[in-house]
Amino acid sequence: MNQQCSVQMNNGQDRLAFLLMMAKKGEQNAREALIQDYNPFILRAAAIASRRYINPDTDDEYSVALIAFNEAIDSYRSVKNRSFLSFAKLVIRRRLIDYFRHQRHKGKEIPMSGLFSSEELEEEEPKIFVIESQDLYQKKMEIFERRMEIEEFKQVLARFGISFHQLVEFSPKHKDTRENLFRIAEELIQCQPAREMVIKEGILPYAWMTQRFGLSRKTLRHHRLFLVTLCLLKTGDFPYLADYIRGQKER
Repeated sequence: MNQQCSVQMNNGQDRLAFLLMMAKKGEQNAREALIQDYNPFILRAAAIASRRYINPDTDDEYSVALIAFNEAIDSYRSVKNRSFLSFAKLVIRRRLIDYFRHQRHKGKEIPMSGLFSSEELEEEEPKIFVIESQDLYQKKMEIFERRMEIEEFKQVLARFGISFHQLVEFSPKHKDTRENLFRIAEELIQCQPAREMVIKEGILPYAWMTQRFGLSRKTLRHHRLFLVTLCLLKTGDFPYLADYIRGQKER
């Protein structure tokens, strides 16, 4: 391991890749851990496909998406550089399309009414049926996806006991401090053992960081919430929030 990246961990493997490998081998605990870790992702994928908020306790769409995620675990093959999450999102979308088609044939009202035409629902890869102008539709979808992304990220933060209110309170006010923390977060995620420690447990490798960056533990503890949040944003699927944070860095 690089001398500058000598954080000690029991398992240096990427958590997603490791859990996926074990789940495919039939390890039920690994499959359940995957579903727990990516439940916000499943909800967001279902909501985007359905174009509405999905309540996991009452909406059948969530059950369909959950089954599809399990199907993706079993079917995924690491080829053509397609990531598992991209593949899972596609499977969820296709299975929900099948579900909406089935509901329509049963004469039930489809939540996506107006999003797909009858002909397009018959196709394997339906195209979006745009009632309004393409620009307006795109803006509405961006607003919806941004809202779903925020809700998903709130759930991710909650796993580490972090709230948006705390982020506002502990976010650095000075530009130089922000830029320095961005640089530190970038190095953290480049060091795989350090990245694993942060994104799995929300813990900073203080011993390594004090030596690497010359900062005191007190200073690092003060900025822990912000650093953990940066690492989660940089390693997750949160493009809107990542863009917003980059803008804050340059202010």
